Amino acid sequence: VLENGTKWDVSYTLGYNDYHFYVENSLNRSLGTDSPRSFDSGGTRSFEHILTADISHKFDTWSLSGGVEVREENYRIYKGDEASYTLGSFSSASGAQGFPGFRPENEVDVSRHNIATYAETTYSLTEWLMADMAVRAERYTDFGSTLDGKVALRAKPHEDWLLRSSASTGFRAPSLAQSHFTYTQMVLDGANIVTFGNYSVDDPI
Repeated sequence: VLENGTKWDVSYTLGYNDYHFYVENSLNRSLGTDSPRSFDSGGTRSFEHILTADISHKFDTWSLSGGVEVREENYRIYKGDEASYTLGSFSSASGAQGFPGFRPENEVDVSRHNIATYAETTYSLTEWLMADMAVRAERYTDFGSTLDGKVALRAKPHEDWLLRSSASTGFRAPSLAQSHFTYTQMVLDGANIVTFGNYSVDDPI
């Protein structure tokens, strides 16, 4: 807090998770008696940095705040061991039973950067009625730009009652996992090998 009452804050957040899938006490029927009984089926990995700077100041009947946020994200899918996803000659379905592994074709490594800035003001219309307005501009390297706003009212006509109402554009870009998750399997359909499953939004299919 500065001498004039202005509040400021700078923060850094680091996030990481890794979903690694293993299958135990199972088999890949298409490999017959050569099938192992445990599998490394691969997994997904997410990583992000967020740097945020905020500042706010309260005047007599209203307050003003603003800030900037910079975020970097990365999403990966990494393959399992070959036995976890391969299609042998003893069955029409591929992969370990329970959870067939991610195939090499499923592997992705995608990143994006985005920067956002916002401004918000709160005004006390009366002792029991308060109005709030906010605007946020954001730029995604993979999704483009967006400008969003929000208005809100807060009323407290009685000490036991609090009423809130708000309206906003509500835009949110899809996460990297929503856009790029892919998981496919192979099956033998007569003499043809067919691939099916989930595909990313930028896949030609």
